[in-house]
Amino acid sequence: MGWRMRRPILITLIAIGASLGASCGRKSIIGPVYRGPTSTMYEVARDVNANNAGITTLWSDHSFKAWIHDDRGKEHYVDGDGVLLFRKIPEKPDELLIQGKSIIGKIFEMGSSSGPDAQYWVAVIPEIAPNGGETIKTSESVRAAHSHSR
Repeated sequence: MGWRMRRPILITLIAIGASLGASCGRKSIIGPVYRGPTSTMYEVARDVNANNAGITTLWSDHSFKAWIHDDRGKEHYVDGDGVLLFRKIPEKPDELLIQGKSIIGKIFEMGSSSGPDAQYWVAVIPEIAPNGGETIKTSESVRAAHSHSR
């Protein structure tokens, strides 16, 4: 056998040896299992809420996928990203706003406030133009604000 014939065999043997040798000498490390007392879900939720009481604002980004049905019953797929904003001001209602956008612009907006005059809303904003060019408003394109008393 010539060098050219032995070379692929030699490379294969080296690769097999390296992969076998890479796992030698390593011991699997398993940490100790905790078997002591645990908190109830009520206690965990109470402690998390107490810990988070000092948070006055929160910001996060998100991504979404949506299948929107227009007034004619046609389904439209859209995806994108957006923001989640939360604000807590002493002696004022908490506020939450979630917005989503894609390459075509703003897709949706959801929001709420708390307190005795709490409000919430959801709006799907885009107008969809099918192949004919006629604009079709989605059934959710009208912004609806609702009051909710607690």
